[in-house]
Amino acid sequence: MWDYVLPESKIKALHSDYIPSVSTGNIFDWGSLKYEIHGNVLVASAD
Repeated sequence: MWDYVLPESKIKALHSDYIPSVSTGNIFDWGSLKYEIHGNVLVASAD
């Protein structure tokens, strides 16, 4: 998550396998968070 709006070129680069030069968010990086399941939650597989 960033504290500013990303330009379209960076958004496209985030979803591209061949452009690794986009930095992670400056607020936090969703990929680095550890999630926990609490309460009545159903977890579906990605399949």
